[in-house]
Amino acid sequence: MLASRLAAVGRTVQLQVRRNFGASAVVLQKVDPIQQLFLDKIKEYRQKDIQKEAATDPDMLNELERLKGMYKVKAGEDMTTLTVPSYQDIAVENIDLGLTTTSDGVEVTTE
Repeated sequence: MLASRLAAVGRTVQLQVRRNFGASAVVLQKVDPIQQLFLDKIKEYRQKDIQKEAATDPDMLNELERLKGMYKVKAGEDMTTLTVPSYQDIAVENIDLGLTTTSDGVEVTTE
């Protein structure tokens, strides 16, 4: 009885391994360079098409002009790019808690 169950489990595992190997072999293959070039050109063309459409869309231009007036944007400033803010660390002073550290690392209150 145990042997028949083990045989059934073995056949099931063998079937699953065969199926998974067949499915993963396609995924693990390297991309054909010609196919990759074709995909890159499609992405590039699509990006250029989106930028061209945004530059000639009258609704988008009207909205940008409205926002420029609302936020008082200077002439020549590009509203379609994000600016990266720069932050500076604040200098923090040491706070005297009345504690001193001795040579052996023990903190002692000095009051």
